[in-house]
Parts: sequence; structure tokens; C-alpha cells
Amino acid sequence: MGGFARQTVVLSLAALQLVSGFVVPDTSPFEILAANANVNASASKASSAHWSSSLQMAVDYYPSQWDAKTYWEDDAAKMRQANITHVRIGEFDWALFEPEDGRYDWSILDRSFDLLHRHGLKVILGTPSETPPLWAVKKYDILGWDANRRPRLFGSRHHFSFSSQDYRKLNRRITQALARRYGRHPALSAWQLSNEYGCHSTTRDYSPSAKKAFQKWLKEKYGNIEALNKRQGRVFWSSQFDSFESIDVPTQEVTESNPALRLDFFTFSSDQVISFAKETVDAIRQYSNQPITTNFMGGFVDFDLFKFQQVNQLDFSCLDSYPLGNEQSQPWESDDNKAKYLRTGSPDFQALHFELMREMGNGGKWGVMEQQPGPVNWAAVNPSPLAGMVRLWIHEMFAHGASLANIFRWREVPFAEEQMHAGMLRYDNEEDLAFKEQQEVIAELNQMQEAGLLDAGEGNSSAPTWAKDSGRGHSDIALLYDFTAPWVIEANPQGGTWDTNTFTDFTFVFFQLLSNWHSAIRRLGLDIDVVGPWSDLSKYKLIVAPTLPLIGSELEQRLKKYNGSLIVGPRTASKEGTLSIAAGLPPSAGALRERIPMKIVRVESLPTSTTDQVTNQVDGSSHNVTAWSEWLECSRDGEKANGGVDFVFKGYRDGSPASCKHTTDDGRQTTYIGWFAQQDAMLPLFAKAAADVGIKTLVGTTPSATDLDLGDSVRMIRHGRALYAVNYSPNEHDVKNLPAEASLIFGGVDGDAAKIAPAGVNLYKL
Repeated sequence: MGGFARQTVVLSLAALQLVSGFVVPDTSPFEILAANANVNASASKASSAHWSSSLQMAVDYYPSQWDAKTYWEDDAAKMRQANITHVRIGEFDWALFEPEDGRYDWSILDRSFDLLHRHGLKVILGTPSETPPLWAVKKYDILGWDANRRPRLFGSRHHFSFSSQDYRKLNRRITQALARRYGRHPALSAWQLSNEYGCHSTTRDYSPSAKKAFQKWLKEKYGNIEALNKRQGRVFWSSQFDSFESIDVPTQEVTESNPALRLDFFTFSSDQVISFAKETVDAIRQYSNQPITTNFMGGFVDFDLFKFQQVNQLDFSCLDSYPLGNEQSQPWESDDNKAKYLRTGSPDFQALHFELMREMGNGGKWGVMEQQPGPVNWAAVNPSPLAGMVRLWIHEMFAHGASLANIFRWREVPFAEEQMHAGMLRYDNEEDLAFKEQQEVIAELNQMQEAGLLDAGEGNSSAPTWAKDSGRGHSDIALLYDFTAPWVIEANPQGGTWDTNTFTDFTFVFFQLLSNWHSAIRRLGLDIDVVGPWSDLSKYKLIVAPTLPLIGSELEQRLKKYNGSLIVGPRTASKEGTLSIAAGLPPSAGALRERIPMKIVRVESLPTSTTDQVTNQVDGSSHNVTAWSEWLECSRDGEKANGGVDFVFKGYRDGSPASCKHTTDDGRQTTYIGWFAQQDAMLPLFAKAAADVGIKTLVGTTPSATDLDLGDSVRMIRHGRALYAVNYSPNEHDVKNLPAEASLIFGGVDGDAAKIAPAGVNLYKL
């Protein structure tokens, strides 16, 4: 756990009162209920209350931004009529809840709860730590600092430090106050921790508070300063420290600083977010047993989501899904793809994160807490979605097993920072496209009930559930995702430009490689799960790991026990210890070295414009080599890899192996890919690997890169007897290899079940 402390932080109300300025909130009727309930949930366990697996519709609502007499009653009534079951409120309203230090004003939140409860709507209540009020900035030491050692000033959001002890006390206090007052309110359905932890590049903090906490973290990890100096190789450049107190946060050095220290800082920064969240969870669970979640962001790797869940045990995980904003915000995405998917988003980005959320969720429960409704305001460009895409995105999340589809937001707000961010309603209170397309989904869910794929909601709930014979199990293929990997690559990229505190512009981009391998699997019409270091690997026939530079102890143990087929990419097992080249040359001693006799003897970082190529020796195809290339020897200690070489370099290093393959005596097959291989190159390899272990496509055929390549727009998802096809394109497409028993429930083009419309969703019953 790298020095992360798992101790539960529990402060009594009396102890809180002893802290200067910290006042226990006023009595409320709900406190009596909470006290009688004797809630004593451990922070290491999920809540005892149940989060439904129904297909629930939700919306984000900010009552404080709208005149109560003009809007509130009509808004709540219309939400209920729209089959919305849940409303998220409160995550940005700290200044309203606590206008002065220790003085609470619950009037707007009391009225909001009463309003929504009267209309039969459930509340998801956000803790407001995202937006600390001005009085907290003036009175306490809470501000985070950027890498240039400038305070993150008041006036926007997330200007606090996760390491500030003052801020942690304030956060615990407001959270406990909310939990005491509303934790047993009959309208409360769930809690959301803050909002988008780490957004705006705030996970890594360079404040004095972070410096002090980092020194403590390092002392817990290394024990003594001599051990740190030795394990980080600080004899290089005479960079030894004489005490932990002499260590600063790594920024503003003349040139590249010690990569092991920076990797430690990245891990420490992740742990600070996790422990901050844990304190919030503990505060809630003192008074409320309702489910807890938080909203994670797409393409975000600044803290370890798997470790976050291990420590905090969320009852369900949630994603903020912004397909267009995310597509335009990925610096590695090509201009051609940004143009191609301008109004749809990538066909695989959402699916990758949906499966990540499903793996993280308690019992596989997950949802979308913010769904893009139209143009957003925060990307480089903010186009409007193609007509039909909001409908598609909602169907796709349900196809992947979501239990919550929450559209951000109810109505466009005509002022402040997000005034051009679309909502379900327009400024003039008329229904916008997101509202209309959400209503289309409601109608189509009714069709699914009629077809026997869904059952009606239980009790008074309007939200349907999947029929018992339409469950979603695990796939036979897993994508192995480790958050340490992008940190290692950033700390030691072998390229790029040094800038203040880290490297930028290096060509080996973790998320680009991860996305490409994931897309290749889905193009083949195959189902794929996303798993992490703590996941059970034994249930998968094939695991693909695009890169795992430093394999931790948890993952090492699981890989040693794994008996299926494994395909790993460049830099895997290339480092060991704190961050050193593996002894005896990579792969490092352990599971991978035991599975395949080989060595990586040299590595090259390359520009994206290089003309190097590899050739697939099976089908003769050639593929460009960009970003990264390795010099491989497919043997070690007198033993040769026995599986042949699928790829060889062409031209430069002509004929040299670009991959190694080996099958052990007990039948475990491993393939190592020694360059930054993108999806076109991986299609035939993945197809053959899946076929070799008996994996079928979603339509029941043998995988083939020629017979069933879905291309760059159409994808399939299976949920029990429900087979979905979705089209991330403004053009009509064919749906390939439909099984004869597939019966079209909705979709198609002019009655043709084998066609799919632009931005279309076809649903078949099998």
C-alpha cells in the first residue's frame, strides 16, 4: 500500500466542539431518527442500505439558482412526469449551508428535500467540499499550490489542498452536520462524495501542507533516510538527503529530478485523495447507512481508482460521461478522429469506462452521475451532439449494466461559468433535445418490457429491472488496467520535454495504447471486461495488458496463479523496486519472466512521424512503428521461446523480432509485443488468440479480423438475451453476422434489421 495509512478516523461530537470554531449543528427531527438507528458502519465496509439495480433516470438540479416561486414546484412535477426517479443536489452549495464559520443555514436544503419528497423523487446529496467558501480561505490554511508554488486562489472551485489538516477538519465537520440532519430523511437515497475528485489537475499539490504530509509518507515507506537514498539511487548527481525534513515536493529543479521521488510523489498524491475521501465516508457512516458513491472522470489517471474503492468501499461507482468533451480534450487523439467523432464521441471511450465502473462497483453496481446533454462549455471546442446521440448514450450505459442515467443538468443556467452548457430544458424553460431523447428511451424501455427483456419496477418504482434470464455476466476476455502504469511512464518516459515538475509531450501515451487495444477487441465483436490489480483473474480465458511497467505485489500474486492466455505490451515488467531497470534485464523476476523466456536489451522512444514498420508474418500485413520500440531476444538462460515470432521489424533492424511467444509445459501461453502497437496491428493477433481458447463473438461466431471487423463506427453489446448494436456515425451502416434467431425490437432502417441508422440503436432479442 506504499505507506498509505488505513486507520479509521473517528472524532466524537464532543471532540469536534473542542476544536476552535467547530460547532455541532443544530438539532433536527432527523437527528433523533439517526440516534435511534444506532448506525455504526465501519469505513471499510459498504453501507447496509440497498442501491437498486433498476434502470433509473436522474437529473442534476440546483434549486438555489432558480426562483422558488416561479420554478420549483413545476420543475419537480415535470421531473416526476418524465419518469425521473432521482435528483442530485447540494455538491456546490457550502456557502449557503454554512454562511459563516460554524453557523448553519439549512433553509434551502430543508425546502429542497421537502419539495422533492412531496413529488416522489429521491435525493442524491453531494457533500460540498468541491467549493470551500470565502470565510474558510480567509480564516484557515486550506489553499492548494500549483507546481510554480502559487496558491490556487478563491473564485472558482477546487482551490483546496487534500493535505491541509484545517481543510480536512472543515470537511469532516460539514459532512457530519449534513449526515446528522439528513442521513435518515425518507427522501435521501444516496450520498455523493464531493464532485470529481482531482479535477483541474489538483490531485498533485505543492503547498506547505503537502510538503509536510509527503515527508511523513516517505518516512513511513522507507523507515530511515539512508534507505531512501539507496533505493532511489541518490548517489547519482550527489542528490542524497540528510533527513526527511530536508525533502521538498518535487518541482522547480533545474532539470529532471529523481524519477523514483517523483513516482513516490505521484503515489502519495493519489493516497491523499483516497484518505481525504475516507474521512468523508467515515463522517457519513457515523449517522447514515444510505449508499455512498462519487463521480469519477473519463480518461483520468491522477489517482488510483481501484485503490480508492479498496479503501472506501463505495456502494456503487459513478462516471461523469462527456463523450464529445472527452474526445476533443484528449491531446493524443488525431485531428482526423476529432473531426470524425466531433458530434458522436469515440465508439469505445464510454464503453471502456463503463466496464471500469462495473468492475469497481460493489457487486458490479454502477451508474452515470453526469451525462452530456448537448454542448458543454469546458473543452477546446464544444459542438452539439448528432441528433439521436443522447438516446444512444443512455441505451449504451444500460446495456453495460448501469443502474443510473443522470443527465447534467435540468435547465441551462443563464449566468456564471457554465451559462452555455446545455441541459434537459433550455433557458426559456422549453424542452431541449436531451429531454426529448430521454423520453424516447423511456418509451423504448417499455417496448423491452413488452418483449420480456425487462420486468416492471418493484413497488412504487417506475424504473424497470432486467428480467431474470437477461443478466450480464463476466466476459471471457479482460483488459488489465493498472493506474501505476501511467505514473511510471510519466516519471521515466525516455523522451519528451522537461517542464518545471514533470515531462510533457512524450510520445508513449498510456491512455492511447490502452484505448487502442480495447478498441481492437470490440471491433472484433468480442465482449471485454476491464479489471485491475485486485481483480480475480482466474475467470478469464484471455487477458490483454497494454503495458504494466512496474508490477506490484497484489498483481504479481494474481499473475502467478493465472493459467489462461496472456498478451502484454511494451515496457511490461521493465522496472522493479522503487523505479530501477530489472536485474538481469527485463522482464523483471516474477510471473512474466516465469511465463516467457526473453529479454528486452534496448529501448527506443520515437517520433510519431517515423517510417519504421513491422510485418505480421502470418498474414503479411505491415504496420507503422511510432512512439516506442524495443530490441527483443526471445530466449533467456539457454531456453528459447517456443511459440515463434508473429511480428518482425521491416527495414530498420530488418527481420529482428518485434514480439515473442511462449507456451509453458503446463499450457500457459504468453505473447509479448515489443512496440507501441495500435489497433489495426492487433486485430489479427487478438482474433487468433481468442479463437485458440474457444472464445466466441457476441453473435456466436469464431473471431476473425476479416469476417467480422465492425470497423470504426458500429459496436455490439450483449446483456443476457438482449443484443444491442450502436452506430457512432452520421452514416447508415450494415450490422454484420446477425444470428438467425435475432428478433428486432426497435431500430433498423425501413424495416431492415441488418441496417442501422445514423446515431442509431438496434435492439435484438436472442
